[in-house]
Amino acid sequence: MRGSIFIFSVLVFAAGVSCNNSADNNSRTTKSKSRVDSLMDDIMAEHGAGMAKMNRVSSAKNFAVQAIDSIRKLPGKLKKETAEYKNNLDSLLAQLQSAERNMNQWMDEFNMDSLENNPAQRALYLESEKQKATAIKDDLILSLQKSDSLLGKK
Repeated sequence: MRGSIFIFSVLVFAAGVSCNNSADNNSRTTKSKSRVDSLMDDIMAEHGAGMAKMNRVSSAKNFAVQAIDSIRKLPGKLKKETAEYKNNLDSLLAQLQSAERNMNQWMDEFNMDSLENNPAQRALYLESEKQKATAIKDDLILSLQKSDSLLGKK
């Protein structure tokens, strides 16, 4: 009986060592992120940062529309005095709408699985999409900065 316990203990120990070596080998052979994976992560980060601004963009658009409507209802003299501000609001509204439209269009057109069987072409596609996502995020941020400046932080 003692021999059986000894042999069983040796087998368990050997299995444990074997599993640890296998795990070590797997961790050593795991590649660092590929260029394509890094680009995809960058795109998703830019997209996420942009999406985080979309509620504020929507609120700023609504506030700008309300302010424009209020100015339109003013009597003649006050309407003339606020014409420059209304023009700024019109410009802001157009900028906010454009930023929102660009984000929505990019999301509709972006193909996450594009060129999966051609890593070189996929990397080029993702590099281009990363630039687009960054530009869209930057447009959203700029439009919100203009909104904050014109309307005050809401």
